[in-house]
Amino acid sequence: MYSPIASNFRFHHAAGSVFSSVISSATRLSRAAVSFGAKNVAGSGGLAIVVHAQADGEAQEHALLIPMLEGARENFRAFGSEDVLERVALAADSGFHSEANVKYLFDTGVDGYLADTLFRKRDPRFATANRHVPTRASAPWARPQGQGLFRPRDFIYDEATKTCICPAGQFLYQNGSHCKIGGRVAVKFTGAKRVCGPCPLRAKCLRHPQRTPVRQVVFFTGTTTGKPETYTAKMKRKIDTEHGRYQYGRRLAVAEPVFANVCSARGLKRFSHRGRRKVNTQWLLYCLVHNIGKVQRYGNAERRRRRPLQ
Repeated sequence: MYSPIASNFRFHHAAGSVFSSVISSATRLSRAAVSFGAKNVAGSGGLAIVVHAQADGEAQEHALLIPMLEGARENFRAFGSEDVLERVALAADSGFHSEANVKYLFDTGVDGYLADTLFRKRDPRFATANRHVPTRASAPWARPQGQGLFRPRDFIYDEATKTCICPAGQFLYQNGSHCKIGGRVAVKFTGAKRVCGPCPLRAKCLRHPQRTPVRQVVFFTGTTTGKPETYTAKMKRKIDTEHGRYQYGRRLAVAEPVFANVCSARGLKRFSHRGRRKVNTQWLLYCLVHNIGKVQRYGNAERRRRRPLQ
């Protein structure tokens, strides 16, 4: 059996794993490839064979998902295979997430798992991830310290009485009860100038206390009724399931070893040509070399295992 795993913009099916990924190069072009891989061959990456590749000059990855999938579909059709996307499961990181891409997956029936930027925040397994963040500013990979401003959770909101108390203990007055923000119903509160002006906590409450007179805060109470659910919301609900997290969590072992092989073992640290056509040719040649090496070393692994001992 073959691996039903995916990674980065990668998809898989019962006969193997197909994936695509984009790596930025020094020339600001991107390297993209779709590959076909088998399970438990050549280490964690398996026997990954590139079946579609294209160098693109896009700065963002959103526009690459659909063309790469369609290119892989046409390549499979070229050698007589049925529509490969009908029997795949795709896992893509947040770089490929957009409403249009998610809509494409649902409309075409592809079993896709596209992570959004807050996917890990909703995963209970990452609830204590911040303990690994360096606390010293000089530590490697240290994140810049935030301003430490008061957030809505620092305000006391009573839904029954529709009142809100700020961290300084002052009441805010309501200036909107059924506001619609991004398809969600919200309640808005704002402070009075006579209260916010002399408040000693202005520096922790306002991002720009010199020019912002008062603090406003919004509390979301629900989803707007009568408005259809977005494809992004459907994808969030799908990927947040136990099965969705399982599928997305396995994506790392499918595609990254391929790019590690091309970049580290084959030495493609950067493109040595200029122009999209030349860069694309170089990228395709490296994919071809990768394929030849994988097929030569692991292509007849099953036959060798069955060969009787002499």
